[in-house]
Order: sequence, then structure tokens, then C-alpha cells
Amino acid sequence: MSHFYGTLQGNRGEATRCGTTGSGMTTYCAGWGGAIRTQAFCHDGIDMYKVFRTPWKNSGGGSILLSAGRLQADCGGKPDHITPWAKELFDSWLPQVENLETLDWMQLQVAQAYTRIGI
Repeated sequence: MSHFYGTLQGNRGEATRCGTTGSGMTTYCAGWGGAIRTQAFCHDGIDMYKVFRTPWKNSGGGSILLSAGRLQADCGGKPDHITPWAKELFDSWLPQVENLETLDWMQLQVAQAYTRIGI
């Protein structure tokens, strides 16, 4: 039975795919300059997600974690200790961004912080 369900829409209509708690689900949305990869997965019985900016084909560069957290919007009163922290960090830094190099540096800092947290 499906636990995760995905759809995509392009010039050939809509397509759907299903994933289980064991397989999870990974999606890509790509252009010539790179891609966004999303992952939905189950961790300790909790539905989680990760979103990455990643290279596509010959675009070069590395993957950077943009966001991670619980899929469930209402976590039963449990605080979501990751996504609000990243939002606060980006909200405080974003007005100071003057170029793409600074934005890349910010994303790298958040990715390193996520790595230290273990997500």
C-alpha cells in the first residue's frame, strides 16, 4: 500500500507515482542550470522531507540542503526544531544578500548546521 504519493505536470499531462515507508519518494525538477531534488521518507515513524538544490547533467556544482523537517503541519504540539530555525536564519540574513555568492554561502552554512544536527 502506498504511503507517499507524487504527481508531476508537464507538456504531456499529469503522471503519478507512489512510494512506501521503505522506499520513500525522490523527485527532481530540473532545468539547464540545475535541479531541485525533494525527498519524502519515514524516520522513526515520522514522515519527513528534505529539499536540495543539486546539479543536473553537466551543470556542475554540488548539492546544497535548502530545507528539511516534518511533513505533518501539526506535529501534535511537538516543536519542529529544524525548519523554524532555518527560516529565522534566512529571514535575518536575506535582506543583507547582495549577490548569488552570498546566497550560496548562506545555503552552505545552513546545510552544515543540518549535518551537525543529524538530519
